[in-house]
Amino acid sequence: MFTLFFFAPVVIRLLGDVNFILIYLLSLYVGNMITYRINKNKLNYNAVGASGAVMGVVYSSILLYPNMTLYFIIIPMPAYVFGLLYLWYSIYSMKNVRDNIGHEAHLGGAIAAIEKEFQQNEIANTSFEYQQSVENKQQIIVGLNKYETINTVDD
Repeated sequence: MFTLFFFAPVVIRLLGDVNFILIYLLSLYVGNMITYRINKNKLNYNAVGASGAVMGVVYSSILLYPNMTLYFIIIPMPAYVFGLLYLWYSIYSMKNVRDNIGHEAHLGGAIAAIEKEFQQNEIANTSFEYQQSVENKQQIIVGLNKYETINTVDD
């Protein structure tokens, strides 16, 4: 939940409260379903938590801001690199690590966030609005929609 504290505001600010709740619940459901399907024949397997939902929020914020800087311990990296590395780690851990962490739920939450088109729609809308502001000269970009000439005097 500590992770949710940092990543939830990004998603809420750009997608709104309702879409945030939808992403959270969908990621929770998909993470739990994948965990259930993988472990349904293991009699002594049990899992509790919302890590799939949290991972859905994390990957939603990564999709919205892929170039934001995240720190792994003290190593800075772009969010998309962290996202790819964490996906690889989750898949590897599902097959090779025997701990009490729901790596399947993490993977399921990430898949749910990536598969849903909330982020893609927001990126497309934001890009469209920015392009409109440039074309309407509300956003000035010198050399693109505003030109200045410099008068020089020869001595």
